[in-house]
Amino acid sequence: MKNVNKNLVWSFLAVVLLNFSALAQNENRKNPDEGKMKERREKMQEMKKNYVLKNVELTAAESAKLVEINEKYENLIFQSEKEHREKAKAMHKKNSADISEAEARDFLTKEMEHKEKMHQLKKQKQEELLQNFSAVKVLEIQKAEKKFKHEAMKHHVKNKDKNNR
Repeated sequence: MKNVNKNLVWSFLAVVLLNFSALAQNENRKNPDEGKMKERREKMQEMKKNYVLKNVELTAAESAKLVEINEKYENLIFQSEKEHREKAKAMHKKNSADISEAEARDFLTKEMEHKEKMHQLKKQKQEELLQNFSAVKVLEIQKAEKKFKHEAMKHHVKNKDKNNR
């Protein structure tokens, strides 16, 4: 039964990653459909949630709390990344000759502020996890999240290589 669940999760992961790969390869698409992107992001978050919950022993109450915390911080991080990405795209589209020294310094300062904000959000998430779980359990959760990310990227690269042949 566990193998069937793993195969189902990996099959679903493959479908989602293929969709991300296809989207990334479509360079002519200037404004991707926000609804589809949101749907893909939500599917990936759901897969991550299921992966962590299957690989970390948690009670029903602990599972619910973990999901609540993860959703809160994933949404905060996503929003901040989205805002920053839009500003960075605008800056990188400019020709270097068209950027003043002050504008470049301002952008670099904002870039560092964004990185600090991301670090703070991750730190706050960890602190909230530690308020609700033992340190050992938080490590298990982080390991499972990291393993999911690694497996997802490995699967994505493998599929990307297949598509480029």
